[in-house]
Amino acid sequence: HFTYYETVGLYSEKRELWLCSNDRFILRAHQAVGGGTSGMLLEYRGSWLVTDNVLKLHYADGSQKMILLREEGNAIFFNESRSYRLTNRVCR
Repeated sequence: HFTYYETVGLYSEKRELWLCSNDRFILRAHQAVGGGTSGMLLEYRGSWLVTDNVLKLHYADGSQKMILLREEGNAIFFNESRSYRLTNRVCR
């Protein structure tokens, strides 16, 4: 389970990503709406794969997203955004 922030327009939005051992993922996106004064939670599912330091998320709707991975000491960066590893209680 990882959490990281992604810049979307003018806002930095929280992402929570669970990478399950069966090559499935769950991504929860906390998106800003209403000029950033409120937000909504979206959930996406699909499969994942890491190749050449790129995490490839293949969404259930057929779209995909690529996230560049970089390790620096004990830190892992997702597209230059520091990620934080948390206990995975959703999937194994």
